[in-house]
Amino acid sequence: MRAEAIVQHLTPIIAAIVRSKLPRIVRHGVASEHDIDIDTLEQRLVAERRSAKSVYISDKVFGIWARKPDEKVNET
Repeated sequence: MRAEAIVQHLTPIIAAIVRSKLPRIVRHGVASEHDIDIDTLEQRLVAERRSAKSVYISDKVFGIWARKPDEKVNET
């Protein structure tokens, strides 16, 4: 088994994703443009990460591999 993660100190991709999905977020009533305040979102995310002394994990991938044992052949 193997696990890999991309660990970053900055979070610029989140703001870009939210910006691209903003019309759908508002249309579905998840949040208003005022709630999100897209123009300051990236700075607020960075400030929150710094104050929490944390990192951002953008991707996590798991892989599992195995080998099936050879079957014994009956010789009778």
